[in-house]
Amino acid sequence: MNTLKQYIRKEQEFQIYIYVGYQQWEAYDPARHGEAKNISFGYVVAYPNGEILENTVDSDIIPVGTYYPGETTPRSETMPECVASPSVEIKNIPSLYHNREERYCTRIRNTGAVPFKINRFAAFHMLDGRYVISTITGDWYTCEQFRNWFNQSQGWINPGEEVADQDNYGYGIGYWVFEISFQTGDSANIKVPLPRYQIFYGQPSLLEKLIYAGIAVIVVLLVLYQMRILV
Repeated sequence: MNTLKQYIRKEQEFQIYIYVGYQQWEAYDPARHGEAKNISFGYVVAYPNGEILENTVDSDIIPVGTYYPGETTPRSETMPECVASPSVEIKNIPSLYHNREERYCTRIRNTGAVPFKINRFAAFHMLDGRYVISTITGDWYTCEQFRNWFNQSQGWINPGEEVADQDNYGYGIGYWVFEISFQTGDSANIKVPLPRYQIFYGQPSLLEKLIYAGIAVIVVLLVLYQMRILV
């Protein structure tokens, strides 16, 4: 495995992306990112056609325009036009089963009077001023995948019914988009913003409480010290 510096110095042309956290990538720019040795988050190196040669980041979200060997095309589909619907409530909330992990719950509730179903869904992240698809496969997830992940026994979500995926993940500047069909024959694309940061459920752990308490003590001591100096 080559280092990032070795890829940069090679005469062969590569696409290089730097991971900046929270499922976000930036194209490598020496003026912006400095020397390769100063990059600590990880990177993706791809051939000019977008096929990934190396990925040092443990993330299911890869840079838009790239793809793994075996996939067919680079990921470039842009987010469709979305609307708001009073009949569909979609929220990202803390997961009941993943208190301190990078997982959250996406809940969909039918708040109207007409059953609807999810035809397909996908995540879209911001890149160069536009939202592009950013799923693991580079394509929309299917209605069958939706029923499996959201623990739904039938196709239609009836009035008053809600379904939830307690194991969802994906953060950053972007949206989950759901293509929905109503039993009346109407259809719509409805979006919900991706969480920008981790969503925690319940109270902080004992370790976190101790850390917070330690920080508070240090702040108080610093304030008292400053007051003593002023006096």
